[in-house]
Amino acid sequence: MFGPAACPAKPMKVIEAKKRAKARAFTLIELLVVIAIIAILAAILLPTLAAAQRRAQQISCINNLKQLSEANLMYVDDNHVWVGETNPVATMYGGDWMQTMAGYYGNLTNVVLCPTAPLASKVSGTTTGTANSAWFWTAALATEWGSYAYNAWLEPASSAAPSNGQGGFNNAKANPGYLFQNQAAVRWAVQTPMFCDGAWLNLDPLNNDAPASNFYQPVTDSQLSGEEGMQRICMARHGSASAGSAPQSVPPPVPPNSLLPGRIDMTFADGHAESVMTQNLWTFYWHLNWTPPNPNPPL
Repeated sequence: MFGPAACPAKPMKVIEAKKRAKARAFTLIELLVVIAIIAILAAILLPTLAAAQRRAQQISCINNLKQLSEANLMYVDDNHVWVGETNPVATMYGGDWMQTMAGYYGNLTNVVLCPTAPLASKVSGTTTGTANSAWFWTAALATEWGSYAYNAWLEPASSAAPSNGQGGFNNAKANPGYLFQNQAAVRWAVQTPMFCDGAWLNLDPLNNDAPASNFYQPVTDSQLSGEEGMQRICMARHGSASAGSAPQSVPPPVPPNSLLPGRIDMTFADGHAESVMTQNLWTFYWHLNWTPPNPNPPL
């Protein structure tokens, strides 16, 4: 009498909604393609972003060095000598250039730290710096830290080569005639280094100093007394690669005038600053009687 029950017809709106949902769905292949594109873009952009960050840190580093340079020049105007230690006597040691001219740069601790080489969270005693970390020193009456080194040939003799034999530097005490001591003695101010990136707070290089073999940590704590020259600043802190990836072993023999890794930032006695390739460090006039070697000393 009655036929089979008829299925109720689905509303058109429900059918269209399902069609739209199907049309919006991604297949697995499409998702994989999107992920691959994102990965490719990241691989392209990340090195660019890292390079931009390194460049920003280097600009900040140069600004810090300029502030220290200006502070030293103001100190010279007031005291008629370049900045040096507060007291070379070990038991009375109250600080080096950072303490002596602290008032001239506002005693701002961030000025003595390169953004590429900040102070490690846990550090004590005597710790030399690396390409990406600051040095730290606990002296008799002061605790000091920083990422920069000072050209000790600028210091007065009472600081760099004291007559009582206490303190000072081995190279300076052996060659006291190389010390500039005052501003008038600097004949090539545009080529005489003042401050620069360094693994320790100062250096008094000689023109026959060999380069470091480790451009990440150029000197260790135990090497400080024997390596007080160019080795202290032979590091790849700036350049095309990150400081953390600086070469930790450059095996000899390295021929004279070879291309060395990385760059450091440096200010000069006239107040200007620039980025310097490590193999060019010997071309500047570090002390009063400096003659740039030709070729550079080999490793």
